[in-house]
Amino acid sequence: MYIIGITGGSGSGKTTLVKALGELSNQPLQILSQDRYYHNQDHLTPAERRKTNYDHPDAFDYALLISQLKALKSGKSIDAPIYDFVNETRKNETDTISPPKVLLLEGILLMNRSEVFDLVDLWIYVDTDQDHRLLRRIRRDTTERGHDLETAFSRYTQQVKPMHDTYVSKARKKAHLVINNDDDYAEAAQFIALAIKQLCQ
Repeated sequence: MYIIGITGGSGSGKTTLVKALGELSNQPLQILSQDRYYHNQDHLTPAERRKTNYDHPDAFDYALLISQLKALKSGKSIDAPIYDFVNETRKNETDTISPPKVLLLEGILLMNRSEVFDLVDLWIYVDTDQDHRLLRRIRRDTTERGHDLETAFSRYTQQVKPMHDTYVSKARKKAHLVINNDDDYAEAAQFIALAIKQLCQ
């Protein structure tokens, strides 16, 4: 199994790139998002859950992510967790994922853990202007995750931006490919999609 890691700041356009690669390669790609691996917060009240900094490495269950990536690499299926962003905890059900030829691993804080870094075959960093990331993040949080505008903006200024500057942006230097999402990245996406198509044959 060949793993392509796609990382970058929150709101950088990682999910959009992943969807484009699926369409351009014309392959049924398997996507695994790091967002699935936020810690279970059933033991916390809704008010306590809202205090969680979801852009800090401590918010993620890296042990489970690493063990499931290793299982996929060894040819075993996994029961991937599902995260409920409205209630801010894991759902009871899981998704069964079988080992694909190519796995797209997507998330903001993947490259900062050596165990994850070493399991990935190709790293792509999606680089996007801060203003664009802010607008996309607020739009997502207010339309998809049930947050009001004040909460969405407060989280960005107090958590997302500081964590991006401290942890996420450093990954750019270690990536094999850097895609500038401020401009049209169609040619880069077509090139990667062609490589994926060859890997899937």
